[in-house]
Amino acid sequence: MAGRETSSRRPRRPGLTICLRLVIAGGLLLVPPALKRPAWASPAPREGAELSGVRAPSLELDRWIDSSPREIEDLRGQVVLIRWWTDTCPFCSTSAPALNNWQRVYADRGLRVIGVCHPKPRGPASRALVRQALDRFGFTFPTAVDPDWEALDRWWLSHSPRGWTSVSFLLDKKGLIRYIRPDGEYHREAGGPHQRDHASCHRDYSEIERLIEELLAE
Repeated sequence: MAGRETSSRRPRRPGLTICLRLVIAGGLLLVPPALKRPAWASPAPREGAELSGVRAPSLELDRWIDSSPREIEDLRGQVVLIRWWTDTCPFCSTSAPALNNWQRVYADRGLRVIGVCHPKPRGPASRALVRQALDRFGFTFPTAVDPDWEALDRWWLSHSPRGWTSVSFLLDKKGLIRYIRPDGEYHREAGGPHQRDHASCHRDYSEIERLIEELLAE
């Protein structure tokens, strides 16, 4: 009598088969975790990069402190640095020395620094409150008040979801946006009291200063 043929295949596991069928029936996809960006890959674009090269919109702000109203069209032929800030922002306080330094060093060469106070929350801001903040930050350049953030919306917030409101714009002599610093903090020193990555604050300070000099030379 011939012996029974034996199979080399492993016995099926009913439990595993049922699980696989449930996964397929439910349409579940097992996706591996996102891979870390390799070192050689291009860096992610800076927030607001889509506005680079765009003609700057008008300010349309009526309230100015110690200055007559300014408009972008009136500043053609000059390099313009505009910084939105608020009196309760610690990053604005940390960046104030940089703005004051650029105003002092480059004003005679054609740089115009303009501050725009946007109170938090949106709403009226008394002249006295803005004046106290100006004195505390040491700002001597023209400053406008954007109480309802209408200019900030037009320049920045309406284009895309943003992580910051205290944003800086650098315009060339033709009124085109050439650089945007979407974060609230930059300074000459590599260290500071707020953000962890202060190397980026120092790097962007140096980049803004380099661009100011390049745009003034154009």
